[in-house]
Amino acid sequence: MTQGKKLELKCKKCGQTQKYHVNELIAEESKIALIIGLLIFLVGTPLTVYWLWGYLFKVALIYSTITIAALIGVPLTIFTLIERGQREKVSRFNSFKLNE
Repeated sequence: MTQGKKLELKCKKCGQTQKYHVNELIAEESKIALIIGLLIFLVGTPLTVYWLWGYLFKVALIYSTITIAALIGVPLTIFTLIERGQREKVSRFNSFKLNE
C-alpha cells in the first residue's frame, strides 16, 4: 500500500528490472519455514525421547504409550502449525486483488 499499485522488481535469474502491478504478483510458500518445521520434528522427537527415556518405562505400560504418543505429537503439532500458517498466508495474499 505504501509503495503504490506498481512495484519495481528485479528478476533473480536474468537481472532485468521491470514494473509489475500488485495484482500480477503471486506469493509462494516459504521453503525455509517448512524446513525449520521439519527439523523441529526430526530433531525434537528423538531428543525428547532421549531426555525422558528413563522415566518412560518406570510407570505402567499404558502411561508409557501415552507419553510416547505425546512426545511425537508435540513436534508434529509444531510442524503442522508452521505449514498451515504458511499455506494460509499464501492463500490470503493470492486471493486479494485491488480494484482499478
